[in-house]
Amino acid sequence: MCWKKYYQWPDSYARFIQYIWSRYQANNVVLSPIHLDIISETVGPREYMKAIKYVLDKFGPPPFGTLLSANANPSTLENWGEESWVTLQQIGNMGEHNNYWYLTEIFHLPNPGTRHTGQLAVVRYSPLPRPHRGAQRTSGRSRAAVRTAD
Repeated sequence: MCWKKYYQWPDSYARFIQYIWSRYQANNVVLSPIHLDIISETVGPREYMKAIKYVLDKFGPPPFGTLLSANANPSTLENWGEESWVTLQQIGNMGEHNNYWYLTEIFHLPNPGTRHTGQLAVVRYSPLPRPHRGAQRTSGRSRAAVRTAD
């Protein structure tokens, strides 16, 4: 990530997070300091956590119950756990056949709170083969895979 390469980490990124939280916390938004679309091409979850921890320790969480989340890879639960800074658990925007089970895992938490998927269900998505899914497009199994909260 260029930010870490060219600017002091995590201090400069923490200042950016604090600015965004201060500027937008009274609005009806979900504050998301992290976007992990392609986790191999960015700073990892532990590195981002340094900046988030700095902001939370220094300024505290945003007021008014503003939700905190991230476009995670594969999920906020997997990246940061149940007892973390995240107040809106979600899965990232990878294909649902390979990753909706992460959202199901979030729904089955003892105290799941607010949660959502970062990508709409696309039944015709043709996933890479995975041992835990492998549903063929437009099959009954494929259509069932996009239903996670029965």
